[in-house]
Amino acid sequence: MEKPTRYAIENKTLFYRSRFTIAPENNEVGEIWPHIVAAIQEWLEEKEGNREDNELPNFYTELTDDAVNISGLVAGSKGSAYASQRLANGTLECNEEDSSVKTNALYQNGSDTPSYWAIEYIENDKDHWYRRWFTNIGATAAENGSYIINVRIAIADDPTFICDCPYIPSRNTPRFIGKLLDIKGCIANSNGITLANEPKALTSRNMKAFIQDLESNERTIPFIVIAALRNQSGKYAIDPSILAKKVRGSAVVFTLDCSAIQTWIAYKSIFLDTETARDYRINPGFMRVFFPGVDLSDPEGSQRHRFYTGELLAASNPGQISNDVCGAFTRLYRRVQGEAIDPASITLIESQLKRKQLEQKLQELRSARAQ
Repeated sequence: MEKPTRYAIENKTLFYRSRFTIAPENNEVGEIWPHIVAAIQEWLEEKEGNREDNELPNFYTELTDDAVNISGLVAGSKGSAYASQRLANGTLECNEEDSSVKTNALYQNGSDTPSYWAIEYIENDKDHWYRRWFTNIGATAAENGSYIINVRIAIADDPTFICDCPYIPSRNTPRFIGKLLDIKGCIANSNGITLANEPKALTSRNMKAFIQDLESNERTIPFIVIAALRNQSGKYAIDPSILAKKVRGSAVVFTLDCSAIQTWIAYKSIFLDTETARDYRINPGFMRVFFPGVDLSDPEGSQRHRFYTGELLAASNPGQISNDVCGAFTRLYRRVQGEAIDPASITLIESQLKRKQLEQKLQELRSARAQ
């Protein structure tokens, strides 16, 4: 009799979700696929290398024994990008007691880069025996040499754990996302909005462009605006740089310092001179999170976009706020069909493509018979 699966699919709890595009910054960068794989390889090596150092079961050797400079295997690629060939090809599969990995890829039209690629990495929690982490990363080839990256992280607790409510750690951007965003010569964006590691300062020069992005129906990522303390130029109730790093890939952080008269005039004309927009204002020392769907002319809509008072910020920290924002972003995410997110999704996409090919061939045969 087959034993029941301890970590059933129904047991999984969605912990983190993200979607963004990585694109070459210019034509001189070349094919970026090898560098995306190298960033994921580096993250996996850190994970499994730690297990090896602690004498725990691991697949570090399988991950590194066929590592080569895969840039040399891909036409149009430049620079060095070392990674496992099986990882890059989507054929790496390892199962150990504490961790496992499975990859899949779909190549089309003889290309040496995949149209769809995905990985599932499962690991036991190092501090809690009852928990496992499921990390899925999918890459879908897009236009102009760019790739759409989907990230989904879930946790599953052993059903035999019936004591206190299981501990849920704070959410922030996973380390491998930082590695992907830091690929040299590439730029990351979410529906055209550039993702940054550092906060962006709002000034009179970019205020109008900020409002256009803020109210855009295409925006899917939160904007966080932190206003400087009253009469304290450059001082904030919470460190914008630390927060920006914690939410990178999940939100964009802006700073607002109205000590500059031109910035004050630009801010005032938008948020204070219009009656309905006043409810969306960011007072000195405050912070507001603007989720997608902002309409400054809607007097009721401001309630959807949470603000933090100076007192609340003083009692909080970047980790707590990152947990709030990343958690909210995870809940509001909606999956885009036809994109890779895990190995099973590629199997499904491949089946759908084959079905379309057969339907097209059948239609051609019917047309030929009719003629």
